[in-house]
Amino acid sequence: MIKQTYHKRAMIKKSSIWACLAILLFSLPVSAQTSDITLTLPRIAVSNIGFTLTIQAPGQAATSIKPFTLRLFDQDDQLIVESTRSGALLGDRGVSLEGLTLPSSGVYRIQLTTKDDPETVKSLRVIPGWMTLLPPLFAIVIAILFRQVLLALAAGGIIGAFFLTGFDPFMAILRWGDHLILDSLSSPWNGSVVLVILILGGMIGIITRNGSIYGVVDSFTGWARSPRSGQLATWLFGLVIFFEGFVNTLVVGNTMRPVTDKLKISREKLSFIVDSTAAPVASIALISGWIGFEVGLIGDALASVDLDYNPYQTFVETIPYRFYPILMLFFVALIAFMDRDFGPMLDAERRCRATSKVLSDHAKPLSGDEDQALQPPDGQSR
Repeated sequence: MIKQTYHKRAMIKKSSIWACLAILLFSLPVSAQTSDITLTLPRIAVSNIGFTLTIQAPGQAATSIKPFTLRLFDQDDQLIVESTRSGALLGDRGVSLEGLTLPSSGVYRIQLTTKDDPETVKSLRVIPGWMTLLPPLFAIVIAILFRQVLLALAAGGIIGAFFLTGFDPFMAILRWGDHLILDSLSSPWNGSVVLVILILGGMIGIITRNGSIYGVVDSFTGWARSPRSGQLATWLFGLVIFFEGFVNTLVVGNTMRPVTDKLKISREKLSFIVDSTAAPVASIALISGWIGFEVGLIGDALASVDLDYNPYQTFVETIPYRFYPILMLFFVALIAFMDRDFGPMLDAERRCRATSKVLSDHAKPLSGDEDQALQPPDGQSR
């Protein structure tokens, strides 16, 4: 009974794959000439997720014809599908078989045979769908444990390369560097985005280290004389430092901390105002480190669907529809102006106003090297 069920399932899988290939192959147009044929596959595929197989005749006109046979072998080298086409319209662009799926993980062999050319054989590694979640999850865990974003991103990329290279750790590190990173930077658009971010980051570092930002912030703290005005001042300074969310958090938080402590504003409230201002304002500013990265992603997305739109203009047009950052900035100002709280935040504010304790007895403040890295040198004017 088990054996019959197994054979029945195997026949269903073979029939579905064969039907998909047959429909796509027999739908190809026909014409006349002889040429070498190449077979292009993705680096890796995911089980039960469609992929594209491309057959080309490089250097030939789009009117060349090639009869061919396509065979698919599983990881046990057993023939699963064999499909023959009497002729297909080929050329430099070739023809693509889209939406092909493989039912299980493993290494499959695809063989392309023509009448006048030697056979072409390519291997395709297929991984289960759950495995695609491992690189981002691993990156998140590294970021939480070591609090290093670049290290986390690199680790996630290496895990992805580990899958691409057939689970070879040494080759994964090499391919991550000489293929994935270099391929990304070789794109003129990606290279320009990285260059802009580096220049902007260097400018931010210089401005912060020489004390200019702290001087601007200090010049506005004179009118913060009550809890309401102190909260509004913190919100306003968060809007002024719009060019980088990371710098916004460090500078505004560190500079306003003694002011809000003096005005009996709890650290919980200060953290809320700083965090809820830094990211939203950086995400809708016309110039910021975030925007350089976002515009790069938009450019890649537009190129992938062959849309000749300006990525930066597209970003600007999306600003009115960024409801979360816009509403968050509005609500932070509203809460600060009304000086009304609820829930745990209300408990924290009552504690601070009654006892002058800005921190809870159970609080464990976090501090990183970044705080000191962006501080002006001793004696530097602020």
